[in-house]
Amino acid sequence: MSYEGMNQVTIHWDVVIALYIFFSWCHGGITNINCSGHIWVEPATIFKMGMNISIYCQAAIKNCQPSKLYFYKNGIKERFHITRINKTTARLWYNNFVEPQAFVYCTAECSRYFPETLICGKDISSGCKCWGAFKSQVKVNLTINWLPIL
Repeated sequence: MSYEGMNQVTIHWDVVIALYIFFSWCHGGITNINCSGHIWVEPATIFKMGMNISIYCQAAIKNCQPSKLYFYKNGIKERFHITRINKTTARLWYNNFVEPQAFVYCTAECSRYFPETLICGKDISSGCKCWGAFKSQVKVNLTINWLPIL
């Protein structure tokens, strides 16, 4: 293939990538989730690795009194440690959460005739136990000696 032919292939790939980004943005690939309620994390969405956390989900769906609320972490339905607080709110509890990052979302079952309806989702992150976003648990005195290169 000649240099001119390679240049045309490169231009075509640039167009394909630009169109992909444009259509992803137009159809929700880069936009926010349109929530039908609220999801929040206690103590916060970024927390120290190994902490116990609670994830709350509150449905606000028109003409829906949720019969069940479901939680998903990274696309997998959670089955344990879920507590129903009232008609519209539930809590998912994790003991010693050690995953560095996860995406959690919750859904509601409004009736047995309709599929689950998305309520909302959130990215959560746990920091490293000793480095990274959180300070070290152990204080360390560090001395660096620079040796000149001869």
